[in-house]
Amino acid sequence: MDFAKHLNEKQLEAVETASQYVRIVAGAGSGKTRVLTYRLSYLIEELGVEPWRILAIAFTNKAAKEMKTRTESLVPSAVGNLKIMTFHAFCARFLREEAHNIAYPSYFTIYDEDDQKRLVKAIAVNHGYPKRDAIIGQTLDFIGHYKTLGLYPSDVDKKDYAFHPMGKECYELWVAYEKALASADALDFDDLLAKTNLILREFPEVKDKWSKRFDHILIDEFQDTNDVQYELVNHLLRPSTCLYVVGDPDQTIYTWRGANQDILIQMEKKYRGVETIILNQNYRSTQNILNAANKLISHNHNRIKKDLFTKADDGVRIVQYNAINDDDEAKWICNQIIGLKVKDKDFSYTDVAVLYRSAYLTRSLERALVNYRIPYVVYGGIRFYSRQEVKDVLAYWRLILNQKDDISFERIVNVPRRGIGDKTFETLRDEAKANEYSLYEYLLYLDDDKPSELRRSVRATLRELVLLMESYRKRIEAGLEALSEVLREYVKEVGYFEYLSDDEENGEERAENVHQLIQDVYNAVKQGEFTTFEEYMQNITLYTMQDEIKSGDYVTLMTVHVAKGLEYPNVFVLGLNDGVFPNNRSVMEGGSIALEEERRLAYVAFTRAEHRLFLSCSNEYSYILDGRKVPSMFFKEADLAFPETGKRFEFGGTKAPKLPTGEPLPPKERATKIMWKVGDIANHKVFGRGIVQKIIDETILEIKFDQYGIKKIMAQHPSVERVVREGDLS
Repeated sequence: MDFAKHLNEKQLEAVETASQYVRIVAGAGSGKTRVLTYRLSYLIEELGVEPWRILAIAFTNKAAKEMKTRTESLVPSAVGNLKIMTFHAFCARFLREEAHNIAYPSYFTIYDEDDQKRLVKAIAVNHGYPKRDAIIGQTLDFIGHYKTLGLYPSDVDKKDYAFHPMGKECYELWVAYEKALASADALDFDDLLAKTNLILREFPEVKDKWSKRFDHILIDEFQDTNDVQYELVNHLLRPSTCLYVVGDPDQTIYTWRGANQDILIQMEKKYRGVETIILNQNYRSTQNILNAANKLISHNHNRIKKDLFTKADDGVRIVQYNAINDDDEAKWICNQIIGLKVKDKDFSYTDVAVLYRSAYLTRSLERALVNYRIPYVVYGGIRFYSRQEVKDVLAYWRLILNQKDDISFERIVNVPRRGIGDKTFETLRDEAKANEYSLYEYLLYLDDDKPSELRRSVRATLRELVLLMESYRKRIEAGLEALSEVLREYVKEVGYFEYLSDDEENGEERAENVHQLIQDVYNAVKQGEFTTFEEYMQNITLYTMQDEIKSGDYVTLMTVHVAKGLEYPNVFVLGLNDGVFPNNRSVMEGGSIALEEERRLAYVAFTRAEHRLFLSCSNEYSYILDGRKVPSMFFKEADLAFPETGKRFEFGGTKAPKLPTGEPLPPKERATKIMWKVGDIANHKVFGRGIVQKIIDETILEIKFDQYGIKKIMAQHPSVERVVREGDLS
């Protein structure tokens, strides 16, 4: 292959380098995936490296799949032999082979965040806490903090968590949590990495076996690698192994998950003779967008200096808007979108993304999009694999693979309803524990001759359920029927489809989600994506938000974190206010280090745009900030000034032009607007008489009521009226 024909000078240098340790600093839109796929092709085609001697790591399943597809199109002979996967997927595969070293079976279950929460909640309740006690969330954060560092209860000393207001309580629940995981033959996401490292540390022969499997290790998004992942990489390296990493410190936005950009920045201190190649020619954005991004990120100190450039033209100017309030900002965004549609006959809503720092910022925008009849979808909400019906069915499937999975059993025991109340379930759990069985195992053991406090009807119902599960376990193990059809029958026979049909409002849609899940199994079998049902069940737990972005003609709304790695012709970034973006809480807690991450986040947002970038903020009073909002410091740092006061923008004011699809729906307004002032006497239908103490942003009244004290009331709310005083009549 003529690599020089398909790559620029720096890309070609990156693909053909002969160095053992290589650091590719790839700026946004500089073609890093292209470099990685051509590097894989070069190793196989030109250097004769066998595909199975290469391990390539990506940070999402979506990115791994794209890399694999593109590489296989370049090197058809490598089809079926490439190992391109995420860290978690690699560890799941490793543990299926090596978990026996730490007394875990190969069929272990992977608990996701929802499963973790259920387990912690059950443990907390068992320890006497209410079901909705704050200790549940605190414990999950506590566990996540230490496990991200690769630590377990035995590694943590009391003084390590003395700073935590509920440290002792969280630690006790964590200990119980680990025991429950072990008894269920389950691992959580953090365990996949930690247990893999544990085995590689404690069993030299295993480390030797696995490190000899790979001659080349390539890692994408290396700036997002955390210390535990980095330890894993080093376990897999031999003195002769080639390490090739691609990343951009300016796009490190996951330090809150443990990402350590210093691993990439200081790489030459760890490995002798590291070659650094900087890719800074951008193929995505216009020069105007890149100029703003370059100026913004130049205010960060902890980075590898580079300036992005493009050989394309300057493009249209960046548009910024300082709105009166959130509603005005939302209307302005809708107006710009409609303006784009009017001006461009080839316009598609899929060409537009609206990005924001925090999910709550979509409130006004979503309402405006509906009013303006602009179709949209929000990513980062409920993911497919997190939907209730999908989680229910997955729990049923997991139980036929793992009889010890109490969390899954608890989820489905009364779905559909089987008359199992809280007291009955507690009895079942206590008896199972006393007999040293999981819930499922106990029901298999509990025939009519065994003593039990459970009612005979309940015993019969539950025993019938587990025997049904056992029959499907045998059918799947036999492998004589189409897996997808066996699973469809299974879901039907446990009564789940009938249960969904009782949901008159959403039952049909929820049933479609279950059918889509079964279709997913069918497609995965057809495409040879797994060899066993166990492997399928473990892999689907590893999906991320980006893996579920589908096609359709709608505007995309998402947080900047979710948008990482994506690109759109037209990008809006809303809520660019100090305290919002950059985020006040993050900066207060993390200081200058956190501010640099906020700046990197804005840099990522800007560089998602290909042709047009729209930036907006508002200046109304904010409850969250407890004051009036001001434009973000990032405007000034990016050298972006606001137009003259009163000057309208590219596509006009906030009133949208008419379209064939209809006009914006008129807002509902109160017939008579009351002009309040401090000192007015107010009368409220519930709270009675009070005096206005403060007026916030002309929309909220702070009233001191005679009987109820101070309350904050919407100024134009129909339940409150101003009392006419003698002075008003003159």
